[in-house]
Amino acid sequence: MDANDYQMIRQLFDDYVRMYASRDDRLTAHFSEDFSGFTGGGDFLVKNRAEWVAITRQDFAQVKELIRIELKDLAIQSLADTIAVATSFFTIHLPIKDHILSRETARLVLIFRKEAADWKISHSSISIPYPLVREGEVYPLKELVERNRVLEAMVAERTADLNAQNLKLSEAMANVRTLKGLVPICAACKKIRDDAGYWHQVESYVRDHTEAEFSHGLCPECVPNYFPELPKSSTET
Repeated sequence: MDANDYQMIRQLFDDYVRMYASRDDRLTAHFSEDFSGFTGGGDFLVKNRAEWVAITRQDFAQVKELIRIELKDLAIQSLADTIAVATSFFTIHLPIKDHILSRETARLVLIFRKEAADWKISHSSISIPYPLVREGEVYPLKELVERNRVLEAMVAERTADLNAQNLKLSEAMANVRTLKGLVPICAACKKIRDDAGYWHQVESYVRDHTEAEFSHGLCPECVPNYFPELPKSSTET
């Protein structure tokens, strides 16, 4: 294919993509009277122009806003003086929050045929590897919206659970009491002075300011002071 023919077919392809993405009904005027094709989610072969025009308009009615087509690759071939084919790979970005279809690679084949003084599209076949199109749809919008709704509900539920766990953790941390800073203690009787100026036994002060509890006993050095009758060997064990 020489450069002029390539540029002409490339322009025809670019015009198709532009009009399709902008939902421009003038695209239907480019379809040949002798037409065949199939849609990305359809399971039937279209064999006439009127049916394809109806499907195109159904597509435009289902998604009225602009869509973005991200072209990944394109091959243009001249099959004869009056026939050329454009094969492309691209990604479709619908005007909805979508994390499924936008990750898939769509495949489009357009066959252009020169009729009288103008080129027409005589065949269009698109393949989208996403089989969830429902009746009356061209794109699986209902399924995508439903899946997004389910995902958003799951995220909201998990976020609520996480917030509840964080609240419990914050409450637990608030209940943990620790002693910090300088603690004034009497050098003689070992009582501790609180912030109000009152003196307390070590046991009561620590119990009131921490989660600790005391159990009383005697260390080996103090046992003889209280039980002098015990033999020395007993106090050392």
